[in-house]
Amino acid sequence: MKRRIAPLLGVVILGSVSAYLAAFGPSVRTGLLAIALFVGVVLSAVLFVVGGIVDSVSVGDRTVPWNALVAISTGIGLAVATSL
Repeated sequence: MKRRIAPLLGVVILGSVSAYLAAFGPSVRTGLLAIALFVGVVLSAVLFVVGGIVDSVSVGDRTVPWNALVAISTGIGLAVATSL
């Protein structure tokens, strides 16, 4: 995927999650798996937006490429999903 499309895709994903939550209300957030799914989708959308805008993120005095953040968030998401 081209990086110029990534922020637009991130905004579309965030919009669709917001529309889903607005349409069905708080009853969709009842299970742990549903909450983990929503958190994962929102995190990936935010990383799409950030990754399309900047090349790297400064963490302290180190520069971390945005795709390393995607890998870290994927690892955290898998750890949460397997622990449920």
